[in-house]
Parts: sequence; structure tokens; C-alpha cells
Amino acid sequence: MIADAAKAEPRRTRAKPLPDPNKITAARVWLLRRGLTAVEWARANQESPALVSKVLSGKRSCVRGNSLRIAVKLGIVDDVDRPAPRVARERSGASQALPA
Repeated sequence: MIADAAKAEPRRTRAKPLPDPNKITAARVWLLRRGLTAVEWARANQESPALVSKVLSGKRSCVRGNSLRIAVKLGIVDDVDRPAPRVARERSGASQALPA
């Protein structure tokens, strides 16, 4: 019965934001003005030509990983500092007093 309930509801995923189409167009124009193809740029920057093509066509969200790195190099996404990872707090029964 539990398996039937799991099949009934579709899996919910968060929509990933896509890069600004104007910035993607600007990156394509930048490449054209320099006489470069996406493949040539990818090889010169040691990136995957297929992934560069997906970033330039707006099919990748450019949120993390190689897609983000490519988008930053092309100026499609601003290079933002990542927030520091969360530090696990001690779990103790007594609350800690604040220093006076």
C-alpha cells in the first residue's frame, strides 16, 4: 500500500534558475567578434565542448560545478563567493551562557 501512495504523487523538484538570456547572447557575440567558435574556446580553456555548447544555448542552469565555471569564464554569471559551510553545533542538554 505504501508503494502505491509513493507512485501516485510525482516527485517534486526545485526549479533551477537559468542564466540571463541577454548575458548568454552577449557571450555569443563576444566569441563571434573574436572569430572563435564555442568548440575552439572550449579547447583553449580546457573545457568540455559539449558542456560549453549547452551553457551557451541556455540548457544548463550554471549553478554549480563545471557549468558554473564555464559561465563565469564567459561572463554569463557573476563570480560570487560561496557561503561558508555550516558548522555543526554541539548538542548538549545545558545551554551555553553568553560571555558578559
